Amino acid sequence: MTTLGQRLRAEREKRGLTIDKLAAETRIHARHFEAIEEDRTADLPSGFFYRSFVRQYARLLDLPESDYQPAIQRSLDDEARDMDSRTTALPQRNIELPPMPTGRFNAGLEVRRWLIRLAALVLVIAGSSGLYYLYQQWRTAPPATMAEQAGAVISDPRSEIQQPAKPVSEPPAQTTPASPAPVQPAAESTPAAPPQPSPDAAASAALRLTLVASADTWLQLTSDGRVLYSDVLRTGQARTFSGNNFMRLRLGNAGGVSMEFNGAAVPPAGPIGHVRTVEFTADGARVITPPIVKPEMTPLPVPRQEQQD
Repeated sequence: MTTLGQRLRAEREKRGLTIDKLAAETRIHARHFEAIEEDRTADLPSGFFYRSFVRQYARLLDLPESDYQPAIQRSLDDEARDMDSRTTALPQRNIELPPMPTGRFNAGLEVRRWLIRLAALVLVIAGSSGLYYLYQQWRTAPPATMAEQAGAVISDPRSEIQQPAKPVSEPPAQTTPASPAPVQPAAESTPAAPPQPSPDAAASAALRLTLVASADTWLQLTSDGRVLYSDVLRTGQARTFSGNNFMRLRLGNAGGVSMEFNGAAVPPAGPIGHVRTVEFTADGARVITPPIVKPEMTPLPVPRQEQQD
């Protein structure tokens, strides 16, 4: 008798189809088709997958449902028998349940329970109120009252100082009244001159320089022998510096920084990518252009021609 797997293989070979082509169309692994054709249902994951793969296989080959329905029914019957054989009876155990409530209500017992709860709540509130009252008294009590409560005796030291005995008064001796000294006229007060600012204070912050970077530029700024800034000024950043008498600015990218000195704009120190040094004094700004050093040209030795004999 021809099995379902043999029938499916014959139809596939008759149509010139390969198992690999069927696997590519259905996304089912080729070994599952081989197991179906060889009737090895145990190699499939479960009976559910066997029935699903058989239906898809038969529909690809245009087989009528009557050809594969008996095999599907047998798979269902085998699965049901396996389930029945694995089912075991549960062990019977006597489970003790608590007694069911009778529905009776004891009013006296319930009242006593509520009274106990209410008394406990009152005690908790009273204890909390007492503790809070003692805490407030401790916070607001003055030091003298606290000392008296502690039994401390504060005595006034002035009461222990004995007053000296008053001497016996004697009759005052008669003295001639002294002539009053002539009163000298008060000299006219001159208003004090306002304090003049010191030269150091006037010289402080005499130089004010503002730098705004239009491109990333390394710069070093010194003032009176002290380094004020030595770093890269990023695009869009602005810094303001103050100096006394002399400021020197060294720019690694002369055209990437805009300068304002003492409220006046300073022209660019040089083009983009050039190194410049700018000196600032009270007279203004001065750009120092580095000298162009030309390489020394060493003449090549001229070979001497050998004298002909």
